[in-house]
Amino acid sequence: MLKRARRILSILEQYLLMVLLLSVLVLSLAQIILRNIYDDGIVWMDALLRAHVLWLALIGAMMAVKENRHIAITFLNSYMNESVRSTVRIIKQSVSAIICFTVSYYSFSYMLLEYEYETIAFWKIPLWLTTSIIPITFLVMGLRYITHINDIEEGSSR
Repeated sequence: MLKRARRILSILEQYLLMVLLLSVLVLSLAQIILRNIYDDGIVWMDALLRAHVLWLALIGAMMAVKENRHIAITFLNSYMNESVRSTVRIIKQSVSAIICFTVSYYSFSYMLLEYEYETIAFWKIPLWLTTSIIPITFLVMGLRYITHINDIEEGSSR
């Protein structure tokens, strides 16, 4: 059941990333054409594109954490034996999870404030909706770091 949920989430992430990237390209091109040919553009398009880029970056980061392909400093790994390396990886994953959960908590608090103040991001879209991706992705990344810890422990116990 958990494997199936992970697979569905992975497919949704890939499609969402693809749709967002395609829409950024199309909307950017449309805005460029409108500005260069008609000396006009859609006023709220830049804010929409900024929100799309935020979503793209965070979903991309979430996918990188899932595949354990995020930026890492590993130059000391060659100097450590396997048990020390596993311990260091567990510490890194734990600290990363704690940071992600902290960011998720505070960004959720920020999102609630934006909901209360009814700030508009662009057109008629509320700012809390565009920033809702922040607590969601950091929560998912924190959970994935914990999953990686479990994978490390299972690999070292074999």
